[in-house]
Amino acid sequence: MPSTRLLLSTLTVPELRQLVEHFEVDGFDRRVKNQIVEALTRSRKVPMQEGLLVLTRDRLKEHCREFDLEDVGRHKADLAQRLSSCRQKLTNTTNQDD
Repeated sequence: MPSTRLLLSTLTVPELRQLVEHFEVDGFDRRVKNQIVEALTRSRKVPMQEGLLVLTRDRLKEHCREFDLEDVGRHKADLAQRLSSCRQKLTNTTNQDD
């Protein structure tokens, strides 16, 4: 189950820049991947499911396979939901352990 940071770190710099521009996140060096990932992770402006929709369907399927999730489906929203739900379950499990 991917965390937000882990999921974002698998994206390419151009994909991360798309998210940054779409959600108007700033205050970091856009040339440095780790800084982009950190800024997006900290930002409250970025709902993960909506953010994932900037990716292509094929790219979403790649991410599903990478995290051992089912990658069937024609709709980007379904794939993004799968990745986002998986991340949410991980967050909830981590919070319950505290």
